[in-house]
Amino acid sequence: MLDLVKLKLLAGDGGNGRVSFRREKYIPKGGPDGGNGGAGGSIILVGNKHLNTLGQLSGVKELLAKNGQAGGKKKKSGAAGEDLIIEVPVGTVVWLLAERLGGQLNKFYLEREGQTTPERNRPNWILAPGEQNLQIEELVSLSLKNLNLKDLPKQKLIEISEHGQKVVLCQGGAGGRGNDAFKSAGNRIPLEAEYGEFGEQKLVLLELKLIADVGLVGFPSVGKSSFLNRVTKARSKVGAYPFTTLEAHLGVWRLGGPTSSGLRGAKEAVLADIPGLIAGASRGKGLGIEFLRHVERTRVLVYMLASDNLVQVTSEGLSLENLKDDLQQQFVQLRAELGEYEPELLKKPYLVAINKIDLLSEDLRLKIKDLEFGKTEKLRNLETKNLHATSYTIYPILISVATGEGLNELGKKVLKEISNS
Repeated sequence: MLDLVKLKLLAGDGGNGRVSFRREKYIPKGGPDGGNGGAGGSIILVGNKHLNTLGQLSGVKELLAKNGQAGGKKKKSGAAGEDLIIEVPVGTVVWLLAERLGGQLNKFYLEREGQTTPERNRPNWILAPGEQNLQIEELVSLSLKNLNLKDLPKQKLIEISEHGQKVVLCQGGAGGRGNDAFKSAGNRIPLEAEYGEFGEQKLVLLELKLIADVGLVGFPSVGKSSFLNRVTKARSKVGAYPFTTLEAHLGVWRLGGPTSSGLRGAKEAVLADIPGLIAGASRGKGLGIEFLRHVERTRVLVYMLASDNLVQVTSEGLSLENLKDDLQQQFVQLRAELGEYEPELLKKPYLVAINKIDLLSEDLRLKIKDLEFGKTEKLRNLETKNLHATSYTIYPILISVATGEGLNELGKKVLKEISNS
């Protein structure tokens, strides 16, 4: 899934005004008739809910809108440049790396009609706030592979949050006025006109962040992809080795189930299965940065835990305390990675699910069911105007993706958290 694209965007320049004079038989002094230049095309971003990735921009490095044409004789205006429309998925964030502002409408002067319009220089590139040691050439050539967005000079420009939302990213330049616009009683033979404005130019990152109700958080091989495939119609890749999921997957989870009156009592939630973390993910190791960027948009997190010690506890009599320590250490490390990347992620409501319990005896299940995974505060019913926060201990929900055990209970609790968030 292509979810990060770097683009150089060049809006069209406005056309120059024309310096010309009317030349017709029996009218030797027809006066100035230079037309205005046409406006340059703009680059416009449009949200499209039917797109799921930025794949349509794969391999694209530069996009140009058309320039406006110069003004003509007989007061004819130049044609405007066509706007360039870029459709992107809802959830796309635009980061500015550098920009070149459009120029102002400046006059130019000719010595005679037909003389070539003098050249002019474009404004310099301006880097976005942040690291200023990079040159614009380095930013343009910088590969996105293993890119840590935090290391780049950037500024958030806009976020596409609705279908049909339109944003002008680069404004095309206005057309310059021809010499007909400068005639006056004191200037009957104007040899002056205006340059068209330069179109804006920007170097941007388009970043797609998934918008999901529930985000699955967990280390590799704990069963997140299998869980997604079981509770939704998604077909995420599953394998007996780490990092079988190399890109994010979405599925719709029907919560609550049908009622006697049909499906009206059912609820749906968008579930995101994203590549697993490893230690140091928040610093760019493994697939962590790719994962963490998507977690920001979820409403509720489900920390999914599982342990290879489950089998050992059953068959080899490994200490139950070792199993408990293993599960809680996983949770602490996951929380630490999220907090190091973005502290606000730790404020999201969450649940804890322990997978693969089909490997455990009933006695062992009871013993790990009372493990505590932190506390969360929730406001009491606002209708009573009692705003005192109540602290709740988070206990795990025991599940087995293989047998389906505990999935209904987890679904009910997820639905409750979504309703409260």
